[in-house]
Amino acid sequence: MLKFELGEVSYLGLVRRRRRSRAGLVRMITDVQLAIFANMLGVSLFLLVVLYHYVAVNNPKKQE
Repeated sequence: MLKFELGEVSYLGLVRRRRRSRAGLVRMITDVQLAIFANMLGVSLFLLVVLYHYVAVNNPKKQE
């Protein structure tokens, strides 16, 4: 027996199936997760700036 599906309708007894949307699978992050992410991003950017200045000051090609 053949079964054809098109969208939400299944043509094997005309049974309707609900399609799951992606919105139902995605959850919003909490305030705590957002705060942790923002703090980690800030700390990593700060460390990158410190590393850049350390490398720029200790560059042997630029020393006079």
